[in-house]
Formats: sequence, structure tokens, C-alpha cells
Amino acid sequence: MANIIREVAETFSTLAQGFSVTFRNMFRKTVTENYPYEPVHFQPRYRGIHVLHRDEGGLEKCVGCFLCAAACPANCIYIEAAENTDANRISAGERYASVYNIDYSRCIFCGYCVEACPPTRSRMATGSSWPRTTSILWSIAKSNCSKKGRWQLLLPAKF
Repeated sequence: MANIIREVAETFSTLAQGFSVTFRNMFRKTVTENYPYEPVHFQPRYRGIHVLHRDEGGLEKCVGCFLCAAACPANCIYIEAAENTDANRISAGERYASVYNIDYSRCIFCGYCVEACPPTRSRMATGSSWPRTTSILWSIAKSNCSKKGRWQLLLPAKF
């Protein structure tokens, strides 16, 4: 009989604790993001979309070294490298990434690819570093696609 009374008391105690959290938050002011009219507020540790940079001359900084693909624990980065020619110069190095694809359905946004990449070639951009919204990001990405169907986001050197 004592066990039943103790269990009933613990049950009511647990319910009271749970409802206290609910009632405490029920009367607080709600937080609403006015997304189209105000910029989105990202947390400081937010890691966003992957960004490949260009140098001052407009050439890609990625040389197709496969370090980012090797460091990726989710194996979501696919790169095909090709040789640069004097007639068609894509990057400053001997090679360039003719295909640089990231499968975002598998990406865990760990940042290992950025850490493995030599400095200033790629990074994971935060939301605060973008001018407006993510729809602009994809329009920039689409406008920077080459004829080979390379989906990547390339930014000018001074971004």
C-alpha cells in the first residue's frame, strides 16, 4: 500500500513540474521573426552554405586537391579535377575542379572540409555575412554555374 501511495505522489509531483514549465512559458512574450521584412538573426555558431572563393583576377582558388573530400566524414563531396590550359584558364594552379558537388542531403555541416582546405580557398558562410536572403544566394549560385553544370557558390575576392 505504501508503494502505491509513493508512486501516486511521484506522479503528481512530476506532473506539477511539467505543468509549471508549461504555464511559466505560456505567459511569456512570443518571439516572431518577420522574415521577409527584417533580416534573419542567426546564432553565432551557425555554419551555412559552403563558399568557394575567387582571387582578384577572377580565377577560382580551388585547385582540385581533394583534401576537402578526404576530410568529409559523410562522404558528401564529389570532385572531378581537370588540367588548366593557357587558352582556358580557370584557376591559378595547374588543375581546377571541373566538378565540385556537395550533396546537402548528406552533409552534416561539421566544417572539416573547410579546416582541411588551404586558407582562403573555401569557407562555410554564416547568415550574417550575406547581403539579404538565401533566395539571393541561389540566384548568385545559378548565375555562377559554368556550362558544365557546376553547382557552387563563388564569391568575388573582396567579399
